[in-house]
Amino acid sequence: MSMEFSHQMRGIAKSTRVCIQVEWQLQSLTLQCSTSDTLGPLL
Repeated sequence: MSMEFSHQMRGIAKSTRVCIQVEWQLQSLTLQCSTSDTLGPLL
């Protein structure tokens, strides 16, 4: 029981870490896009 539970917890923690990583990459990509949109006409 406890083995299965800790295994589940590890899986949840891992997927949470992946979600955070993906979200961060999306945010930085959005930031780059909006920056290039803003600076595009000026360059």
